[in-house]
Amino acid sequence: MQADWTPLIGDLQIKLDRQRQVSMSVGEIVAATHCHDPSLRERWFWRASQLGAKGFENFTDAGLRLRFFPDARRHDVETVTFYR
Repeated sequence: MQADWTPLIGDLQIKLDRQRQVSMSVGEIVAATHCHDPSLRERWFWRASQLGAKGFENFTDAGLRLRFFPDARRHDVETVTFYR
């Protein structure tokens, strides 16, 4: 994946110091990371991220966890919620 997730992680950490959770649409995540990989809309991508897939260690190191909606097979992911 060619995205730079570092600025997004830093932004999320700052926001999560003041808020309990931060929800973002997939479009907002694309804009923040410049990642246009179509897999961003697929359940397996975010599920692998939840499980600590290679490439997402920085999220884990930053203490971030995530949920996504809808969490159903054969449905595009619309939003991702980050929390600690």
